[in-house]
Amino acid sequence: MKRIRAWLLPLFTLLAVLTVTILPRYLSDLQDQKIIGHIHTEKLPVEDSLPTQPPDLSQRMLLLSQWMEASDIMSVHNEITEDYAYAESSADKESTTYRQLCAAALSEVKFLAESGLLPLDLTPLEKSNMSVSRIYLRRQLIGAEFYVFDTYIKAENIHFWIVLDSETMNMVWLELGHPAMEKYYKSISPEKIGQFFLERLGVTCDLVTAGAFDAIFQITDADLQYGVSVEPYFLKIVPTMLPAMDAENTPVSAN
Repeated sequence: MKRIRAWLLPLFTLLAVLTVTILPRYLSDLQDQKIIGHIHTEKLPVEDSLPTQPPDLSQRMLLLSQWMEASDIMSVHNEITEDYAYAESSADKESTTYRQLCAAALSEVKFLAESGLLPLDLTPLEKSNMSVSRIYLRRQLIGAEFYVFDTYIKAENIHFWIVLDSETMNMVWLELGHPAMEKYYKSISPEKIGQFFLERLGVTCDLVTAGAFDAIFQITDADLQYGVSVEPYFLKIVPTMLPAMDAENTPVSAN
Protein backbone atom coordinates (compact mmCIF):
# COMPACT_ATOMS: atom_id res chain seq x y z
CA MET A 1 0.00 0.00 0.00
CA LYS A 2 2.84 2.33 0.84
CA ARG A 3 4.41 1.58 -2.55
CA ILE A 4 1.18 2.46 -4.32
CA ARG A 5 0.92 5.76 -2.45
CA ALA A 6 4.53 6.53 -3.28
CA TRP A 7 3.73 6.18 -7.01
CA LEU A 8 0.43 8.06 -6.89
CA LEU A 9 1.93 11.50 -6.15
CA PRO A 10 4.38 11.48 -9.10
CA LEU A 11 1.64 10.06 -11.35
CA PHE A 12 -0.84 12.80 -10.44
CA THR A 13 1.90 15.39 -10.89
CA LEU A 14 2.68 14.04 -14.37
CA LEU A 15 -1.01 14.01 -15.34
CA ALA A 16 -1.39 17.61 -14.13
CA VAL A 17 1.61 18.77 -16.19
CA LEU A 18 0.34 16.98 -19.29
CA THR A 19 -3.12 18.49 -18.83
CA VAL A 20 -1.72 22.02 -18.52
CA THR A 21 0.62 21.73 -21.51
CA ILE A 22 -1.23 19.53 -23.99
CA LEU A 23 -4.93 20.17 -23.41
CA PRO A 24 -4.93 23.94 -24.26
CA ARG A 25 -2.97 23.30 -27.45
CA TYR A 26 -5.39 20.53 -28.44
CA LEU A 27 -8.40 22.75 -27.81
CA SER A 28 -6.76 25.57 -29.80
CA ASP A 29 -6.05 23.27 -32.75
CA LEU A 30 -9.60 22.02 -32.62
CA GLN A 31 -10.95 25.58 -32.70
CA ASP A 32 -8.66 26.47 -35.64
CA GLN A 33 -9.94 23.50 -37.59
CA LYS A 34 -13.50 24.63 -37.05
CA ILE A 35 -12.72 28.17 -38.26
CA ILE A 36 -10.47 27.21 -41.18
CA GLY A 37 -12.91 24.55 -42.30
CA HIS A 38 -15.54 27.20 -43.07
CA ILE A 39 -15.56 30.51 -44.93
CA HIS A 40 -15.23 33.20 -42.31
CA THR A 41 -16.49 36.67 -43.19
CA GLU A 42 -16.84 39.82 -41.17
CA LYS A 43 -18.58 42.99 -42.29
CA LEU A 44 -16.51 46.13 -41.81
CA PRO A 45 -18.23 49.30 -40.67
CA VAL A 46 -18.33 52.12 -43.20
CA GLU A 47 -15.89 54.32 -41.29
CA ASP A 48 -13.26 51.54 -41.30
CA SER A 49 -13.42 50.84 -45.03
CA LEU A 50 -10.53 51.91 -47.22
CA PRO A 51 -11.03 54.77 -49.70
CA THR A 52 -11.67 53.67 -53.26
CA GLN A 53 -10.40 56.93 -54.81
CA PRO A 54 -7.51 59.26 -53.97
CA PRO A 55 -8.43 62.58 -52.32
CA ASP A 56 -9.47 65.35 -54.67
CA LEU A 57 -7.87 68.80 -54.66
CA SER A 58 -10.34 70.23 -52.11
CA GLN A 59 -9.57 67.37 -49.71
CA ARG A 60 -5.84 67.85 -50.18
CA MET A 61 -6.13 71.58 -49.53
CA LEU A 62 -8.23 70.91 -46.44
CA LEU A 63 -5.52 68.58 -45.13
CA LEU A 64 -2.95 71.29 -45.82
CA SER A 65 -5.00 73.85 -43.90
CA GLN A 66 -5.02 71.52 -40.87
CA TRP A 67 -1.29 70.84 -41.07
CA MET A 68 -0.12 73.37 -38.48
CA GLU A 69 -3.25 73.34 -36.31
CA ALA A 70 -4.29 69.71 -35.82
CA SER A 71 -2.20 67.52 -33.55
CA ASP A 72 -3.24 64.21 -35.15
CA ILE A 73 -1.70 64.88 -38.57
CA MET A 74 1.32 62.79 -39.46
CA SER A 75 3.93 64.65 -41.52
CA VAL A 76 7.08 63.42 -43.24
CA HIS A 77 9.62 65.94 -44.58
CA ASN A 78 12.29 65.20 -47.17
CA GLU A 79 14.63 68.03 -48.07
CA ILE A 80 15.55 68.38 -51.74
CA THR A 81 18.88 70.06 -52.41
CA GLU A 82 21.42 70.13 -55.22
CA ASP A 83 24.08 68.72 -52.89
CA TYR A 84 21.85 65.75 -52.11
CA ALA A 85 21.15 65.24 -55.80
CA TYR A 86 24.82 64.95 -56.70
CA ALA A 87 25.20 62.24 -54.03
CA GLU A 88 22.86 60.03 -56.04
CA SER A 89 23.73 57.88 -59.03
CA SER A 90 21.36 59.83 -61.30
CA ALA A 91 22.86 63.15 -60.31
CA ASP A 92 21.97 65.14 -63.41
CA LYS A 93 18.35 64.02 -63.37
CA GLU A 94 17.91 64.84 -59.67
CA SER A 95 19.64 68.18 -60.04
CA THR A 96 17.38 69.09 -62.95
CA THR A 97 14.38 68.17 -60.81
CA TYR A 98 15.48 70.61 -58.12
CA ARG A 99 15.90 73.41 -60.67
CA GLN A 100 12.55 72.64 -62.26
CA LEU A 101 10.80 72.71 -58.89
CA CYS A 102 12.27 76.11 -58.06
CA ALA A 103 11.35 77.45 -61.48
CA ALA A 104 7.78 76.14 -61.08
CA ALA A 105 7.40 77.92 -57.72
CA LEU A 106 8.67 81.23 -59.08
CA SER A 107 6.54 80.98 -62.22
CA GLU A 108 3.36 80.72 -60.10
CA VAL A 109 3.94 84.19 -58.66
CA LYS A 110 5.10 85.59 -61.99
CA PHE A 111 1.85 84.35 -63.51
CA LEU A 112 -0.07 86.61 -61.11
CA ALA A 113 2.00 89.56 -62.30
CA GLU A 114 1.64 88.65 -65.97
CA SER A 115 -2.13 88.49 -65.44
CA GLY A 116 -2.09 92.09 -64.19
CA LEU A 117 -2.92 91.26 -60.55
CA LEU A 118 0.50 92.09 -59.10
CA PRO A 119 3.13 94.67 -60.07
CA LEU A 120 6.16 93.12 -61.73
CA ASP A 121 8.34 94.68 -59.03
CA LEU A 122 6.94 92.19 -56.52
CA THR A 123 7.80 89.04 -58.43
CA PRO A 124 10.71 87.14 -56.97
CA LEU A 125 13.67 87.03 -58.01
CA GLU A 126 15.91 84.01 -58.28
CA LYS A 127 16.04 80.40 -57.16
CA SER A 128 19.44 80.53 -55.52
CA ASN A 129 19.57 79.45 -51.88
CA MET A 130 15.94 78.32 -52.00
CA SER A 131 15.03 75.62 -49.51
CA VAL A 132 12.85 72.93 -51.05
CA SER A 133 11.12 70.15 -49.13
CA ARG A 134 8.75 67.40 -50.11
CA ILE A 135 6.16 66.89 -47.36
CA TYR A 136 3.69 64.06 -47.01
CA LEU A 137 0.67 64.71 -44.79
CA ARG A 138 -1.73 62.07 -43.53
CA ARG A 139 -4.80 62.18 -41.33
CA GLN A 140 -6.85 59.01 -40.86
CA LEU A 141 -7.35 57.66 -44.41
CA ILE A 142 -6.51 60.89 -46.28
CA GLY A 143 -2.96 61.47 -47.49
CA ALA A 144 -1.44 64.12 -49.75
CA GLU A 145 1.97 65.30 -50.89
CA PHE A 146 3.19 68.87 -51.36
CA TYR A 147 6.36 70.80 -52.17
CA VAL A 148 7.33 73.60 -49.79
CA PHE A 149 9.69 76.40 -50.86
CA ASP A 150 11.27 78.91 -48.54
CA THR A 151 13.86 81.61 -49.13
CA TYR A 152 14.92 84.88 -47.57
CA ILE A 153 17.12 87.36 -49.39
CA LYS A 154 18.62 89.40 -46.62
CA ALA A 155 20.19 92.07 -48.84
CA GLU A 156 16.81 92.96 -50.35
CA ASN A 157 14.65 91.99 -47.35
CA ILE A 158 12.54 89.64 -49.47
CA HIS A 159 10.83 86.60 -47.97
CA PHE A 160 9.25 83.98 -50.21
CA TRP A 161 7.26 80.98 -48.87
CA ILE A 162 5.10 78.92 -51.19
CA VAL A 163 3.45 75.48 -51.28
CA LEU A 164 2.74 73.59 -54.50
CA ASP A 165 0.36 70.64 -54.80
CA SER A 166 2.49 67.73 -56.04
CA GLU A 167 -0.21 66.32 -58.33
CA THR A 168 -1.08 69.51 -60.21
CA MET A 169 2.07 71.56 -59.41
CA ASN A 170 -0.23 74.52 -58.79
CA MET A 171 0.28 76.98 -55.96
CA VAL A 172 -1.98 76.30 -52.96
CA TRP A 173 -0.34 78.58 -50.37
CA LEU A 174 1.67 81.80 -50.72
CA GLU A 175 3.33 84.21 -48.31
CA LEU A 176 5.37 86.87 -50.08
CA GLY A 177 7.17 89.57 -48.14
CA HIS A 178 8.61 92.41 -50.19
CA PRO A 179 9.66 95.97 -49.24
CA ALA A 180 8.02 97.30 -52.42
CA MET A 181 4.65 96.10 -51.11
CA GLU A 182 4.34 99.31 -49.10
CA LYS A 183 4.13 101.24 -52.35
CA TYR A 184 1.59 98.94 -54.03
CA TYR A 185 -0.58 97.28 -51.38
CA LYS A 186 -3.36 99.90 -51.49
CA SER A 187 -3.88 99.30 -55.22
CA ILE A 188 -3.87 95.48 -55.04
CA SER A 189 -7.29 93.79 -54.95
CA PRO A 190 -7.42 90.76 -52.61
CA GLU A 191 -10.81 89.83 -54.04
CA LYS A 192 -9.56 89.68 -57.64
CA ILE A 193 -6.44 87.76 -56.63
CA GLY A 194 -8.53 85.24 -54.71
CA GLN A 195 -11.01 84.74 -57.53
CA PHE A 196 -8.24 84.29 -60.09
CA PHE A 197 -6.28 81.96 -57.80
CA LEU A 198 -9.22 79.66 -57.04
CA GLU A 199 -10.58 79.65 -60.60
CA ARG A 200 -7.16 78.58 -61.82
CA LEU A 201 -7.24 75.69 -59.35
CA GLY A 202 -10.61 74.68 -60.77
CA VAL A 203 -12.53 74.81 -57.48
CA THR A 204 -15.85 76.58 -56.99
CA CYS A 205 -16.21 79.03 -54.14
CA ASP A 206 -18.34 81.72 -52.53
CA LEU A 207 -17.09 85.12 -51.44
CA VAL A 208 -17.68 85.45 -47.68
CA THR A 209 -16.18 88.88 -47.03
CA ALA A 210 -14.27 91.41 -49.11
CA GLY A 211 -12.50 94.54 -47.95
CA ALA A 212 -9.81 96.87 -49.19
CA PHE A 213 -7.01 94.73 -47.77
CA ASP A 214 -8.47 91.23 -47.32
CA ALA A 215 -10.98 88.78 -48.75
CA ILE A 216 -12.25 85.40 -47.57
CA PHE A 217 -13.58 82.68 -49.85
CA GLN A 218 -15.57 79.58 -48.88
CA ILE A 219 -14.73 76.48 -50.92
CA THR A 220 -17.93 74.76 -52.07
CA ASP A 221 -18.68 71.38 -50.46
CA ALA A 222 -15.64 71.56 -48.17
CA ASP A 223 -14.97 72.78 -44.63
CA LEU A 224 -12.29 75.03 -46.04
CA GLN A 225 -11.78 78.73 -46.58
CA TYR A 226 -9.07 80.73 -48.32
CA GLY A 227 -7.98 84.10 -47.04
CA VAL A 228 -6.20 86.68 -49.18
CA SER A 229 -4.62 89.68 -47.47
CA VAL A 230 -2.32 92.52 -48.50
CA GLU A 231 -0.23 94.48 -46.02
CA PRO A 232 2.55 97.05 -46.28
CA TYR A 233 5.04 94.17 -46.44
CA PHE A 234 3.17 90.88 -46.97
CA LEU A 235 0.86 89.32 -49.54
CA LYS A 236 -0.75 86.15 -48.20
CA ILE A 237 -2.96 83.50 -49.79
CA VAL A 238 -3.64 81.02 -47.02
CA PRO A 239 -6.00 78.04 -46.59
CA THR A 240 -7.82 77.86 -43.25
CA MET A 241 -10.26 75.46 -41.62
CA LEU A 242 -13.86 76.58 -41.67
CA PRO A 243 -14.74 78.38 -38.43
CA ALA A 244 -18.12 78.14 -36.76
CA MET A 245 -20.44 80.52 -38.61
CA ASP A 246 -23.41 82.30 -37.07
CA ALA A 247 -26.64 83.15 -38.79
CA GLU A 248 -25.51 86.68 -39.64
CA ASN A 249 -22.32 85.55 -41.42
CA THR A 250 -23.95 84.30 -44.62
CA PRO A 251 -21.63 83.76 -47.59
CA VAL A 252 -22.05 86.04 -50.60
CA SER A 253 -21.76 84.39 -54.01
CA ALA A 254 -18.55 85.15 -55.87
CA ASN A 255 -20.21 84.40 -59.16
